[in-house]
Amino acid sequence: LGLPTLDQDATLTKEELALCISSELEEFSGSTVMGVDMGMTCHITIGRVRPDSTIRVVHIEQVPASKVRARYLELRRVWSPRITVMDSYPYTETVLALQREDARLYGAVYVRQKGLNLLEVKDREKDAEEGEQDLRQVNVNRDKAFDSFMDFIRAGSLSKRSCPLDSEWIAQLTDMRRVKDWDTQTQEIVY
Repeated sequence: LGLPTLDQDATLTKEELALCISSELEEFSGSTVMGVDMGMTCHITIGRVRPDSTIRVVHIEQVPASKVRARYLELRRVWSPRITVMDSYPYTETVLALQREDARLYGAVYVRQKGLNLLEVKDREKDAEEGEQDLRQVNVNRDKAFDSFMDFIRAGSLSKRSCPLDSEWIAQLTDMRRVKDWDTQTQEIVY
């Protein structure tokens, strides 16, 4: 009936992520991007996208949720990211407030969709006549995007400058995994 799912198909390993880390201090040019994973402790990652589409993580830090707004604005001034994607939950109000100050900030929402799309960008201007607010959101097709991210790392397309938070970075990235479940409506295994 098929092969069992292996652990390596469900998550990244510590060993795979450790291979991404180097003490090389070389500066990399390219477009700067920022990602923020929200929670009681917010994890901020800044990377440089190189011309060959590989990414070099140049800065990470952990910030208490109570201080993430101020720190985000400071980091934006220092790094000038071309685009930022911020987890919309559980602090949606923080994302909306920061979007009023940063037109290049998109709130991320995990979705489960069939098809090949990894993500869908929703960018809408405020329309008072239609009663619509500004919307800058990225719907991330969770499992397909995660599969693509695992492939990206395994292909050697992500590197990270070593820092004191390396073990926390690895722990955070190994925490996400695919979960196998049986869909009673479609009678198939879904992740």
